[in-house]
Amino acid sequence: MFLLFIILISLSLFFRRVSGLEDPLIRYTYLLPAGITFLLLHDKFPKNSDYYTVLFSLLITLVVVSFSNPKYCQPKSIKKSTIYVLIVVSIIGLIFTILDILINFDFSKSVYMTGSFDYRGDLNNSAFRFAASSLLELSIPAFVITRNYGYKFFSRIFLLWIILDILLSLVNPSKALVLNFLSIALDWLFWLKVLSSKGIYFKPIINTNMLSVSKKFFKQLISLSSVVLIIIISSLIAFNYLLNLDLVQSYEILKFRLFDASYDLAFNVIKSDDVRLDLTNIPVNEFSNIIELWLKPIFKNLFNIEYKFDTIPKYIDFLRQGSRGNYGFSSPNSNLFLETTILHGRILGLFIMSSIVIFGAYIRRKFLSLRIIDTKFICFIPIILKGPVFCFQESLGFFTGYFYCYLTVVIFFGILINFVIREDFIMSSSK
Repeated sequence: MFLLFIILISLSLFFRRVSGLEDPLIRYTYLLPAGITFLLLHDKFPKNSDYYTVLFSLLITLVVVSFSNPKYCQPKSIKKSTIYVLIVVSIIGLIFTILDILINFDFSKSVYMTGSFDYRGDLNNSAFRFAASSLLELSIPAFVITRNYGYKFFSRIFLLWIILDILLSLVNPSKALVLNFLSIALDWLFWLKVLSSKGIYFKPIINTNMLSVSKKFFKQLISLSSVVLIIIISSLIAFNYLLNLDLVQSYEILKFRLFDASYDLAFNVIKSDDVRLDLTNIPVNEFSNIIELWLKPIFKNLFNIEYKFDTIPKYIDFLRQGSRGNYGFSSPNSNLFLETTILHGRILGLFIMSSIVIFGAYIRRKFLSLRIIDTKFICFIPIILKGPVFCFQESLGFFTGYFYCYLTVVIFFGILINFVIREDFIMSSSK
């Protein structure tokens, strides 16, 4: 199983254009080959229409990822008004992070005290956590941009914002804590590159035209692979010590997390006779379309519409088990293709899913290619980072934070600052 996974990872990595091994698409798409591998090699999946729906969704997304990077990222300059927008919105994000720490953090409910991750959702004020996590997408770009353009005071403030987030991750960890730190470091390197005054060529590791291998990228690949391998081995040893498991059992946990749990909800649908990735489910879903699902807070709070199953996972669980599942304070992630097919049918749902994925690739290529950083660039930072998979793993979660907090705050202050500033001009960086 691991052999096919490595082959798929290699094909998707070696022959597509990348800025370097820090390119976020390398990290944020590893679950696609894992899910495809599990579908192809697991002999207990019935080869029904749901099976091929999930397989098509993963394959088309993996293909689109290969066309998500431009050939050349131009040296970046920025509008004066855009720096002000970025500073104001980032300060608001920092304030919400501080409020989240002061109001929501309770060490007695930390995983270190309870031995469970479930209590992370038990918050005194969920709005602060919602706003802090949504605006956190700006922290590294805000630091890099203010540093590049000489706003040293604000760059130090935004560095503090990043450090606070790291400290919060330490005291309130997730299961992938160490890998998350590696991801933050690589995101840092990515934004340092693409937001600088130096142009970047996106090149494949293996050039099929010249039959040559990029020595620079290959060395990076060896180094990064070594770091990941050390993390994996350390995790296996930690499982062995903390959970009193032998190395074989620890390996099985790691294998389960990578393959079996990569798209566990979709895999359960394939195996179930009671739910379909189509419009044939009875009772039908309460949401009439994908937009209503994404705008659920408006319909629920402003129009007093009550939803019995307010997420797709809860609806699927009801169809499978005949009752509303109990997930503690959280429920399984709802992937984009699950939501679109359940709400719009197999054919139309796959078309909508594919269109959204292609849109993410288009946004990434276009804005990385531009020379001027403007407010539109700031609006699309979460999509520029992850490209086609910006909402693939958790559609509802992404759009809820993006629409209601991130985009709303950026657009509001963008309009306000552009109205106040009479003379705007383009600034160049020396870094």
